[in-house]
Amino acid sequence: MNSYNCVPRKLLWKLRSMCLSVLGHETILLSKAMPSLLMYKVEAGKVIDRLSVVPLVYDLNSDIGKRIFREGAFEEFEISYFENAIEALNRNSTIIDVGANIGVHSIRWAEGNSNVEVYAFEPSRDTAAILEKNIALNQLEAKVHVVRNAVSDHAGEATFYECEDNAFSSLKDTHRKKIINSTVVQVTTIDKFVENTGIVNLDLLKIDVEGFETEVIQGAKQTLERLAPDLFVEIYGGASSNPNPEGTVKLIMSLGYNAFVLSQGKISKYVKHNDGKYNYYFTKRTI
Repeated sequence: MNSYNCVPRKLLWKLRSMCLSVLGHETILLSKAMPSLLMYKVEAGKVIDRLSVVPLVYDLNSDIGKRIFREGAFEEFEISYFENAIEALNRNSTIIDVGANIGVHSIRWAEGNSNVEVYAFEPSRDTAAILEKNIALNQLEAKVHVVRNAVSDHAGEATFYECEDNAFSSLKDTHRKKIINSTVVQVTTIDKFVENTGIVNLDLLKIDVEGFETEVIQGAKQTLERLAPDLFVEIYGGASSNPNPEGTVKLIMSLGYNAFVLSQGKISKYVKHNDGKYNYYFTKRTI
């Protein structure tokens, strides 16, 4: 049962999906029989899942957790696409993952390529703790480094808003999920971090910051011009997320990047922003 697409896994994920839909996540977490039947464990209210593509700890109440529980993966096409692109470079590569959350992307990229080193930014204390557990669960402590800072266009401090679903926590209230807490966090810029860390081969910069994409790019201009990494960016307007999605795309394109959209397992040339297709791929390379 090592293959992501093998039949036993698919059957178990289908059964999990049915149980989650019918019983709800609270019943599944409290059940004594379900973990053995559906191949997971529960500790401190979190799922420990070894049936997923890589072993992961996650919150079943989160949108990402539900996807992994039901399908074994999250953004599988996007992860695989960049994994293959980095592998094709055939050199020691660095990835910066801004908004790493529980590490689904960082862990896959590090686990899939022996030449990759990842810096995973996650300012939420509780989410960063899960991220560190997942790194340890996959024995990647030497390759994936957790940075507990937020990223913007300036260094300093800022208020970080924790949501009931940790994937939506941000430096702003996007009104996409209920805020349950706020804390003051340290903020840095990509330019400052790259300079201080001495990174010379930055091949991928992932940005998932719930509306703060423009600020992250503004603080990364020198790096983008000098090292020209590919960019994997979530850009979502909504009611209160990114106030100007088109402006963010144009800003990145003004730095010499070509813009593409990743959606439903396909890559298409960017034409106009659509919140239903929020995963963007920017590159200076010809594809």
